Amino acid sequence: MSIKQIVYVSEGVVEFDRLRLVAMLEKARENNRRTGITGVLLHSAGRFAQCIEGEKEAIDTLYLRISGDVRHRDVVKLQEVMIPARCFAQWSMGCVDLLESEYLRLSTAQWQGSLAGHANAGWVSPGFVLMESLWNAYLDARL
Repeated sequence: MSIKQIVYVSEGVVEFDRLRLVAMLEKARENNRRTGITGVLLHSAGRFAQCIEGEKEAIDTLYLRISGDVRHRDVVKLQEVMIPARCFAQWSMGCVDLLESEYLRLSTAQWQGSLAGHANAGWVSPGFVLMESLWNAYLDARL
């Protein structure tokens, strides 16, 4: 079975302090466990980069809901691909806080094209390589 993966960025329209972010994560984790979705959220000063992965219909439904959510704006899809296995299988919704400079690097990275050799996908965009490396760099700071 193939897995659909979408990576997008957006900007919050409400202040996402630690309490609001944790509350949002708890609800997302519960919903994602129920619908079989995994992924990660990288947050920086009210801006978000998120990777979601799962069955095609579940991801399409979730992305439609995300893109219409009034808590954020400027939702930009960076990548939409089918992959043979999940990249973030152990995370119903992992989260880390990034430095602003790291978020800017991620949001402006090259998301088209591919590099060979990714363990789960067999290929990966340079933007996704950066997302994974940032995720792994914050191993001890995940929410």
